[in-house]
This record gives sequence, structure tokens and C-alpha cells, in this order.
Amino acid sequence: GGNGGAIYIDGTSQSVSFCGVRFSENQANVAGGAVFRVSNDHKGPLSIDRCIVEHNRIPEPKQGEQSVGGGMFLMGVQVTMRSCSFVANEAN
Repeated sequence: GGNGGAIYIDGTSQSVSFCGVRFSENQANVAGGAVFRVSNDHKGPLSIDRCIVEHNRIPEPKQGEQSVGGGMFLMGVQVTMRSCSFVANEAN
């Protein structure tokens, strides 16, 4: 638990699109301060268009854990990204 401060999507063959979204000042515990997206079968496109990902964070993780993806954590997906800004996201 504790992934994707704003959006958590985990599964197979899902097509996801974000257009004109501002992900700002979200927080998660381990992965994806704003967005966590994993495709278990390595299928499912992710389109990110004209989005701003700013000031999202993952605070100090628990002992033995590694924090990743202050703004977004994406794994096993085919990503298309256009005209996006990533500003001051942080993972400790």
C-alpha cells in the first residue's frame, strides 16, 4: 500500500490517458508521488498530453524500503508523452 498519491492503476491490458491534468502537491509512501501505473502483462498504452506534474513527493521511506518516482512511477507500459512539465518532484 501507499503508492500513487493521486492515482493508482495496477492490472493488465488497460488503456489510460491523461490530458490537461495538473498533478500537484500529492504524496505517497513508497512509489509514485502523484501517479502509480503498472501493467502486469506489459500491455496497455499510457498517453500523457499537456500535463503538469509538480511538487509531488515521497517522504522518508521506512527502514529497508526505497522510495521511487517522486512524480510518477510507470512500469510495464508503453508511454506516449507530449508537452508535459515535471517540476520539483521528490523521492528520498
